Amino acid sequence: MFAGDVESVITNLERRGVRHRVSPAGNDFPSPRVWIGVTDDDPLGYDPTVDGGLLVEVISPDLAGLPTEYADPADFDSYAPGTIVRVAARRFLVADLDEAVRALDANLSLTPSGLVTDTFARRARYTFGISASAAIELAQPTSTESDLADFAGKWGPGPHAVVLAVRGLEQLALDLEVRGTPFTRSETDEGQSVLHVDTSFTSGTPFELHEVEPFRK
Repeated sequence: MFAGDVESVITNLERRGVRHRVSPAGNDFPSPRVWIGVTDDDPLGYDPTVDGGLLVEVISPDLAGLPTEYADPADFDSYAPGTIVRVAARRFLVADLDEAVRALDANLSLTPSGLVTDTFARRARYTFGISASAAIELAQPTSTESDLADFAGKWGPGPHAVVLAVRGLEQLALDLEVRGTPFTRSETDEGQSVLHVDTSFTSGTPFELHEVEPFRK
C-alpha cells in the first residue's frame, strides 16, 4: 500500500502497539518500508490477525516511481473493444470477515467502502484515494457450493482472484475463444456478466474479467 507520509504511519503503529517491522531508508530505498504483522526479531513470524491476512507492506509512492500528482483518469472510450484496462481489485479469502474488518480498522485505520452479502459470500470492499488504485476485497465464503468455498477448502485463507476491468467484455470473450483459452461465465447478483478464465491456463491463479466501470470521482 502507498502512504504519502510513511513516518506518520510508523508513529501510529507504534502508538497503537501494532506488530510491525521497519526497513529504514538507505542507499537502496530513499524512504522507509513497513511490513505489518512481523517484527525485526521475528521477520518470518507473520501474524495474519494483525492485518486480516493481507500481508500488508506500506511504502511511499516515490519507491514505485509514481508522480506526486495524478492526472484525471483516462477516458475508457478511447480503448479498443476487448482491451484489458487495469487491475480493478485483488480478492482475499478470510475465515471471519468481521474479525478481519475489525483488525484493519483498529490497526491500520482502514474502513470498508462497502459491505455486502451475496449468494456465495460476505464481502468487504476497500477503495483508496488514488482513483485508479485497485480495490481490495475481503470475502468470507458462506456457501459450500461455490468456487470460493472450493478454493478456500484447498488453500485456506489468503490471496484469491485478480479482478480485471475490460473495455468490451464480449469482444474479449471472442478473443479468448480464438486463442483457445477456456473460460466460464457467471453473473453477479446485480446482473453484471463475469468471465472466469480456466485456472489451469493461469498457473492456478483465478482471473475474473468484468466490464469496466467509470472511475470514482
